[in-house]
Amino acid sequence: MSKGDITDRFRQAGLGVGEFVDDGTSPTVTEAFLMTANIDTVPSARVPKRDEDALRRAQDLWLSVAGQRGVVTPDGAFLTAAGLNEGWLRVTLTPDTDLSRLTDPSGGIEFLTRSPDGSRLCAISTEGGEHWVIDEAYPPADDEDD
Repeated sequence: MSKGDITDRFRQAGLGVGEFVDDGTSPTVTEAFLMTANIDTVPSARVPKRDEDALRRAQDLWLSVAGQRGVVTPDGAFLTAAGLNEGWLRVTLTPDTDLSRLTDPSGGIEFLTRSPDGSRLCAISTEGGEHWVIDEAYPPADDEDD
């Protein structure tokens, strides 16, 4: 997919599209993907796909978590994964934002975002029959006791 196709896809979801970001800060898209899509991932919220308006509910939960955790700045800006090779894309929320326009033909969605400073990740991911909202700190907290 070309960069033009990628930006068009996010515009079609009602997001304001800025520039691709390759400033060398962590996490990379690959690092973020590995943190949010692994067997140990625990979602902060789950929405059954069969529920009425499931994608809208998942979007609302993502907006709440992403706003509370600082993934989305006060002016509505954040970084979204444009692809493993393309890196991050700066986008902004608009009154027309509708993340359901990012679904694949099966109704699934993979929407991976990070705060501009890289300290927080927030995603919507379809896992089996559910849409998950995933919220992770970066770098991840060390769970081992000292």
